[in-house]
Amino acid sequence: EIRLSLVGSEMCIRDRYGIGFAPNTSYLQEVFAESLFPALAVGGLANEKEGRFFPRFRNRLMFPIRDNEGLVIAFGGRALTDDEKPKYLNSPETSLFHKSELVYGLYEGKKAIRENKRVIVVEGYIDVISLVSHGFQEAVATMGTSVSALHIRKLFRHTERIYFCFDGDEAGRKAAWRALKEALTELKDSREIYFCFLLVIAWIQFLHLVP
Repeated sequence: EIRLSLVGSEMCIRDRYGIGFAPNTSYLQEVFAESLFPALAVGGLANEKEGRFFPRFRNRLMFPIRDNEGLVIAFGGRALTDDEKPKYLNSPETSLFHKSELVYGLYEGKKAIRENKRVIVVEGYIDVISLVSHGFQEAVATMGTSVSALHIRKLFRHTERIYFCFDGDEAGRKAAWRALKEALTELKDSREIYFCFLLVIAWIQFLHLVP
């Protein structure tokens, strides 16, 4: 199971990232006027079946996904228990939301990225929030897709150092290899990339080693 304990200053992190919760109920009727249901379906917050509308996200931690201007254009939901599938569920792609082009947390973290002169790329929303709560406000994540040249290009607009942090298993190493191949075309002048592989140690223990 997943547990997030946000107290004190960490409540500011919740507010900053807009973290919420989607209950395991038919909450659409409780929150929205029925006339808005078709728009919710278009925006990816509801599913439609035979003229009836249902919440797309149930019993999940909710993470707003923002564009470069800070506007919420989609949502990501994380299952509360490991036996709930899929573990991560995003809004469907729309004219505004293309998950292969977005970097989660980039809008919230761009000031810290510039100040720390680096960005730390991890695998999911929870990893980002965990690192931010431990002081690494320059953490971001891709939207459940492989790192692309477009992602790297966007990140290099804010810093010249990118740290990729992946699990140390076979899948993590394959992801790192793909990221490396995508990054080669973007490396020039003073730009640098680093790869960190996580074994059975805590995030914070490992990142103490990051210069």
